[in-house]
Amino acid sequence: MRSTLPASTEVQRQHRYVRLGFAFLLSCWAVSVIVEATSMPTSAATPADVGPGFMPLVLGLLLLGMALAEIALALVRRPVADAGAGDGSSPTNTKQLLYLVAVVISAVITYAIGVLAAVAALVLWSMKVVEERTWARSLLVTAVLVTLLYLLFDTLLNVRIPLLPS
Repeated sequence: MRSTLPASTEVQRQHRYVRLGFAFLLSCWAVSVIVEATSMPTSAATPADVGPGFMPLVLGLLLLGMALAEIALALVRRPVADAGAGDGSSPTNTKQLLYLVAVVISAVITYAIGVLAAVAALVLWSMKVVEERTWARSLLVTAVLVTLLYLLFDTLLNVRIPLLPS
């Protein structure tokens, strides 16, 4: 059965489903971060210091809040009919779908190859394939991001997450 909605409304509905799917996966990941963070101490020996579980817990809660807000917005907003839409295909939807696939694959392979390699693969894929950046820029941003990730979590915060494969 074909939809009788205008093409732009159909595109908006597809966009809504992609947003819901991404926000759902993001909220699942945030819950896993929160669960892992609760197994780490959130306070150190002195009251002025925070433990290694504090930052992941706060960031996980913030991420969960943003993901739930995105789900609520996607459910509340309704498609608006637009007369000049075209054929219903959208490069934005394709890019979002490619990114969603990359996030799922990255989440699945994280425990096998480590967080650093999974983040590197996700960022490189996102920049090169989804955003269509040059190889030089994609590799530079990936290298800087992975280095900062390692320095922040492993060196500065002393958070023991599986950055490297075990």
